Parts: sequence; C-alpha cells; structure tokens
Amino acid sequence: MFDVSPRPRRVLQRPTLMVQQRRLPSGPEAFAVMPGSVILRCRDDARVIELAMSDQSSTGFASWLEAAPPGQNVSVA
Repeated sequence: MFDVSPRPRRVLQRPTLMVQQRRLPSGPEAFAVMPGSVILRCRDDARVIELAMSDQSSTGFASWLEAAPPGQNVSVA
C-alpha cells in the first residue's frame, strides 16, 4: 500500500483507462482498506487494476477521467 520510492510503480494513461465496475469491499479486503472505501475495477489496455479509495476520491477520479481533452474516448462506470 505504501512505498518510499520517489517514482511510481505504475502510471495510469487516461486515454486507455476504463472504469468497469464500482463496488464495496467484501471478505478479507474489507479489513485491508480504510472504512468507507470503494473498489474501482479498471482496465488499462490488457491489465486489470483494482483501486481502493474513499467515495469522495472516486468522484474526483471520475472527474479526472471525464476531463479528458476533446476527441479522447473515456468510459466511467
């Protein structure tokens, strides 16, 4: 979850990123994330990525995706 590296391990490319599903944490993952978190299942080209964030942060993330420059296809679930 946390790292001291000055560089990110992954970079999300807005043109290829698509949110497929939004859900509440279930099972053991409910104990691994902060209370009130939601899980966003995203596809970035062929990779599937699950991001846990607060409900407010997911709204901001969706806004970031939707704010793509004209002509870019964006998909927000």
